Amino acid sequence: MRPPLHLGAARIDITPQHPIPLAGFAHRHGVFETIHSPLFLRALLFSREDACGASQRALLVSADLFCWGPDLCASVYESLWQRFGISRDAVILHATHNHSGPQTSHSFSPSLGAADDKYIAFLQAALISAVKSACSSSEPVTAELGTGRCRIGINRRKSAGGAMRMAPNSEGPVDPELTVIRFRTPDNAPKALIVHYTCHPTASGANAVCAEFPGLAMACLEQNAPVVAAFIQGCCGDIRPALIRDGEFYRGDPWDAATLGEELVQEVRSVLGDNMRPCAVSALGVAHHLTVLPLAPVPGIEALRQLSQSSGIASEWSRLLLDDPNRLAWSPVLESVRMDLGPDIGLVSFNAEMMVAYGLHLKDFSERRLLPVGYSNGMIGYVPTKTQIEEGGYEPAEAFRYYGNPAPFKTDVERTVLDHIRRVRSL
Repeated sequence: MRPPLHLGAARIDITPQHPIPLAGFAHRHGVFETIHSPLFLRALLFSREDACGASQRALLVSADLFCWGPDLCASVYESLWQRFGISRDAVILHATHNHSGPQTSHSFSPSLGAADDKYIAFLQAALISAVKSACSSSEPVTAELGTGRCRIGINRRKSAGGAMRMAPNSEGPVDPELTVIRFRTPDNAPKALIVHYTCHPTASGANAVCAEFPGLAMACLEQNAPVVAAFIQGCCGDIRPALIRDGEFYRGDPWDAATLGEELVQEVRSVLGDNMRPCAVSALGVAHHLTVLPLAPVPGIEALRQLSQSSGIASEWSRLLLDDPNRLAWSPVLESVRMDLGPDIGLVSFNAEMMVAYGLHLKDFSERRLLPVGYSNGMIGYVPTKTQIEEGGYEPAEAFRYYGNPAPFKTDVERTVLDHIRRVRSL
C-alpha cells in the first residue's frame, strides 16, 4: 500500500503595514487610501514518503496579490530550498491576480503600480512563516473532488466598428467550471480547500486594499471553521466580471467585489453539499518545463527615442527599454510546474496571463484531470492566441508595454504554446 499523502496548511496576513501603491490599474495614482479587507497568503504543503522512505514535498501557495514578481521568485526559491529542502521544481507561487493589492515587481511599467521594497521583504518573511506553520501541521489526508458552474465571468473581447474593444461578449469563450477539492484529516474533519475558477479579479477600481472576490470568498469559507481555503486562478486573460451597465463594462468598488464573492461562496457551498466524490491522492509527482516564446521584431533605438517624447504608456515603455538595453534582447520563457496530487487531479502552472482558450485546451487534452493555474512563479504578460493577435486589441497589441516587454508576440506563439501544453501533459 502506498504511504498516504500528508498535508500541512497555513494562512497568514499579508496586508500592507504602511500606505503603498496598488497594482493593476493605470488610473490609480499615489498610495492606497484605505483598507477595505485584509489580504492573505495561504500555503498548502504536500508530502509523501517514497518506496525508499525519502520524503517528497510540494508547495502550493495562493496569495491575494497581482502577481509574484519575476525578480522576487529567485530569492523565494532559494529560501525555500535552504530552510525547508523544497525543490524549485516542486513550488507553485500563485497569485489570484488581485488588482487591489501591492505590486511585487520592479520590472514593469510604473503605470502597473510601483513596488515597495519594505513590503516585498515583509511578504517574503510572511511566506517563510506560513511554510513553517504548514510543516508543523502536516498530517495524513484524504480528498474529495467536485465540480459546478459559476457565472461571474464573461469574455471581454468584442469586435465593433472594425476594431477589437474591451466590451462584454456573451458569445465569446469562457470557462464557467468551478472545481473544488476538499482535504480531510484522519478523523474526517475538513483541513483545506482548493477552489479553482477562471475570472479576472477586477470588480473594484477604488484606490483601496481589497482581497477582491476570490479572497473575500475564501475568507468567508474559512470563517468559524478550522480550514484553509486556497483560491486558484485559471487562464482568465480575456475573462472579466460581468459588471455591465447599458451594454458596457463598469468598474465597481469593494462592495461589488464582496457581492461577487458571496456569489462564489454560494456556488462553492453548493458543490460541497451535493457534488463531491472521493479523489485518490496517494501519489505526489512534480515536473518542470520551459519553452521560449517567439516575439515580433523589436523596435530600433531611434524609434524608441521618438516614442519616449510622446505621452502615456508608449512613452513609459520606450524609456524602460532605453534605460535598460538588455530588455531589447529579452526572450520570454513560458514556465510550467506540473503538480500531480494523485491519479485523479493535478495542477499545471503558467507564469503568464494565459487566454481562456489555452486553459480549456489543457482541460480537454488531459480529459479534465489537469487544472490550469495562471499567474504563478513570475509574470511574462499576456499570451494571446493566433486569432487574437490578428484581431488586435488590448491583450495582444497593447498590454506588452505595461509589462516592459520589447515587442508583442508573433502569430505562431499559439503553436508553440500548444506544443508546450502537450509536452507538460506527457511528463
